[in-house]
Amino acid sequence: MQETKGQATKNHILKEGLMLASVKGLVNISIGGLAAKAEMSRSGLFAHFLSKEQLQLEILDYANTLFEEIVMRPCRELSTASEQLRFLTEKMPFWFENTEPKIPGGCIFLTACLEFDDRPGKVRDMLLEQQRNFLSFLQGVHKKGVEEGTFTGIVSDEDFAFVFYSFYMGFHQYKKFFGNENAQAHIKKHFKGLIDYVRQPKPQATFG
Repeated sequence: MQETKGQATKNHILKEGLMLASVKGLVNISIGGLAAKAEMSRSGLFAHFLSKEQLQLEILDYANTLFEEIVMRPCRELSTASEQLRFLTEKMPFWFENTEPKIPGGCIFLTACLEFDDRPGKVRDMLLEQQRNFLSFLQGVHKKGVEEGTFTGIVSDEDFAFVFYSFYMGFHQYKKFFGNENAQAHIKKHFKGLIDYVRQPKPQATFG
């Protein structure tokens, strides 16, 4: 379906909004600031988003659509849990570098979760739903692997999701906050350790 002019304009705004929010913070995004970034009038942008909260919600929804296209959809199309897990470990940590253009501030979901963890409201509710859905997907991948007989079940589905998500959060912190040049090597090493751990019959070492 061909994109209408109005849809194209709105997607342009959301793309610019995502780029801006990834650096300045979703909580600091403003209609006026985004209007200048998108080279639009404040009134023109306000016609698309009637409030700052609505703008924040739609930026998150737009980001989630990108994440779905880059990570989730191709992962679901893989037939086995082993293939899905390997795909996730290779693609997910860098998904924000595979958008066009790259998202400069890193994973908008992780940064926004820190911003809104103590800010009740619709934005926090959306973030919570998005992240819970991903954790549920991770649990499903592990459960599927156990059912297929390729994962031992030595850890629970919930523990598996916890470790995977924690590794991702640590990688993001090391890469974006500390600027650690070895962050990529670390995440690859420990994700490989996680894969080996859930697949081996008896635990011989901790992750990594």
